Amino acid sequence: MKLKETRALFRCEQHFPSTIIDRSSRGENDDEALHDTFSRARQRVRELRSSYSAPALSAETRSRLLGIAARETSLAGLAGLPGIEQTAPILGI
Repeated sequence: MKLKETRALFRCEQHFPSTIIDRSSRGENDDEALHDTFSRARQRVRELRSSYSAPALSAETRSRLLGIAARETSLAGLAGLPGIEQTAPILGI
């Protein structure tokens, strides 16, 4: 980004294919211009969460992974694993 030409071309040629980043000018899409980056990001998170399916793990693997996470959250000063239901005993590592 040292050259003047590089900075000039970066503004008009750089491409970030994403539904979150909006590089259009305000006049192009009046309906979409009302949505800011945070609302587009929230929409994308909703899409990802609705289509997500957890990978199949054996009970032992799941328990060991939860054990690692529990150890690290404890070291960080947290009382438990936020957002994770504990249905089986956690195997320590």
